[in-house]
Amino acid sequence: MRWWTRYWSAPGGRLAAAVVRVALAIAVLVLLGRLREMPAIDHPAQMSASVYHPVGILLVFRSPPPVVVIELARLLAYAGAVAMLLGLFTRVATAVTALATLLVTAQAMSYQPSWSHDLNVVLLALIAFVGARGGDALALDVVIRRWRGRPPPPDASYQWSLRLVQLAVGLMFLSACVLKLRSGGLHWALSDNLRHQLVIRYDLMGEIDRPAIVDWLLASSWRYEGAATLNLISQAMPLVAIVFPNRPLLRGLAALLFVTEVAALYVVMELGNPSWFPLAAVFIDWDGLWGWITRSPAATPPTPVHVPRAARVFVAVFVVFDVVISLAPRLDQVLRTYPFSRFPMFAIIRAKQPYAEHQTYEMLGGRIELVAERPIEHWMQAEIDRDYVYRTLHRETDRDRLHTRAIALVEDLQRRFPAIGIRGVRIYVTMYQAPAYPAPARLEAHDLGILGEFVDGAWTSHWAAASAAGRVSLASDPALAGAVLALYREGLPAAGPAPVADDGGTFQFPPGRDAFHLVARLPGPDGVVRPYLIARRVPAYW
Repeated sequence: MRWWTRYWSAPGGRLAAAVVRVALAIAVLVLLGRLREMPAIDHPAQMSASVYHPVGILLVFRSPPPVVVIELARLLAYAGAVAMLLGLFTRVATAVTALATLLVTAQAMSYQPSWSHDLNVVLLALIAFVGARGGDALALDVVIRRWRGRPPPPDASYQWSLRLVQLAVGLMFLSACVLKLRSGGLHWALSDNLRHQLVIRYDLMGEIDRPAIVDWLLASSWRYEGAATLNLISQAMPLVAIVFPNRPLLRGLAALLFVTEVAALYVVMELGNPSWFPLAAVFIDWDGLWGWITRSPAATPPTPVHVPRAARVFVAVFVVFDVVISLAPRLDQVLRTYPFSRFPMFAIIRAKQPYAEHQTYEMLGGRIELVAERPIEHWMQAEIDRDYVYRTLHRETDRDRLHTRAIALVEDLQRRFPAIGIRGVRIYVTMYQAPAYPAPARLEAHDLGILGEFVDGAWTSHWAAASAAGRVSLASDPALAGAVLALYREGLPAAGPAPVADDGGTFQFPPGRDAFHLVARLPGPDGVVRPYLIARRVPAYW
């Protein structure tokens, strides 16, 4: 275990700890601004209609904390981040900022079936920095110390904090890389996967124009496959910085690729994460860089420094817990360990075997159809398609809860678009299909059925969840008597032969692991015959 001790007790790092402190403070301030975009704030009616699923620190509460508690935590988070930026009471400010920010972000994520990952890495880095001596340089704490006539602080154990923060940040991208390779190996990059990821990212969100660089990538298979390969390389690079902390050039390259990856997410995917950019500071050897600039290498003790016992325990627990949560399948969602998390964004390989062949690609999704008195402009529909809360309503399979959320949805949209006279909505389960390369890259929507509709105050849904054995009772809904049924297999746009229920009015899904959607064509409240989703069987791989 000597290597472990030497790794965390390496000497030097006073200036680097100060720079990382400033970078974290900036990242937290940007993060707090981003929180206003979270669904729990944008859609309070939708969130209150959902089941409260506390995550992280909120697991200690049996019910949602009062609004005054969250607002007080928000103020403390801002104040603590400013104190960190200035280096005032640094260690206390870091702990207060971490606790308050965790409370605010956990509240925003506790009303969703799963959480977003754009805030996690800042929180993980902040937790890793708790206890660090980040105020021994570039800080008001130093000025106050001099003003009081006290000597400069002696050399302390800085590197354990710096390397823990570097691991927390690097493990985010490394986890994403591992999950992609686990999903499809190198086929994640060397297939049509990225083509389909990009088409889904833009066409599903109702974007009118893709960025020029996206169209350029989609025009040729070698381009999107090459870009995907570079993505894997850049996400694996932090491992090099973690393993070789005394190689400043390798760490600098990791910082450059980190910034490149974050910028590419914005330029190519239009997923802006501005709070991530300051975190590149954790990969740079600031003490060595300053010594090189001034031609006076920083004097550091020749032997490892002492790391307090509490710090050693904290490091061991953090490393083990973060690594396990980052790599274990869905353990983060089961235990609600926010912000400790896997990072599975775009990890699912969106291509069919054999991967070397260009094939169509299908995926299940949802669509919101507005019923209004006046025409719906494209930008309005695009805003709805981009909204996370709206576009995930098709996942709600409790009919009563879906009814409640549909009412809240109509109220939200009426406030949002008062000029078009919205009367209601229809919530569709939709199969989206991308044609095979080299056909133009686009996404075609094929509605399978309506999960529920709320129009002019009337609620209509014929949803009846299937049992674990795949049996669906049709007799419980009189409207289904004599209805024309259709069965969609694997979500393909063409329906299969009409299934037949037994004498007791029970339908049995065919055996196997295929996905099936059972649909009935029925007249709606307005008398128009439409497809209504009755039940579905969707395996985990969907």
